[in-house]
Amino acid sequence: MKTGFLIIGRLKSTRLPKKLLLDIQGRPILAHMFDRIKQCKRIDEIIICTSTNPKDDPLKDLAKQENISIFRGDENDVVKRLYDAAMHFNLDYITHITADCPFVDHVYTDKVVEAYEKTGADLIRALKLPHGAFCYGIKPDALKKVIEIKNSNDTEVWGDTLPILDCLMCLICQLPILCIEKINCE
Repeated sequence: MKTGFLIIGRLKSTRLPKKLLLDIQGRPILAHMFDRIKQCKRIDEIIICTSTNPKDDPLKDLAKQENISIFRGDENDVVKRLYDAAMHFNLDYITHITADCPFVDHVYTDKVVEAYEKTGADLIRALKLPHGAFCYGIKPDALKKVIEIKNSNDTEVWGDTLPILDCLMCLICQLPILCIEKINCE
């Protein structure tokens, strides 16, 4: 099984321009996030998923510098961008979070992958962690289902809608005890 960690990131912020590239102790904040994810034992590839907008070109340069893969896709349809990246890199399973969450926890990321290996759930969310420390796990086939039934191409904010879809098997994990509630969305 090939598992990727997909980081959704753009440089379009108006309140804090180019925040992903802001320097913290001599390195861009996004590079620190890469370092955290590189500690995951169950992730085969880290991929920054950005848009084809030329404003996002500096992310390509950072990815190359940090030896991180990059995928450039749809500017507004984040679900399609994630799915297309998963297909491009031949991923069987993905974990992901936005680049606004540099404190993602590698231990719990590995636990999300472990939970998938045990259950085969379409969607796994780890709750009860501080915002920015958790991640989602999702099967690419589940993303494809979302693409087929969604009614908008603006999917920048979409994660909370997945558990209500009746075509997915969702696993909600309360941490530190992992996976105590299983929701069959069939």
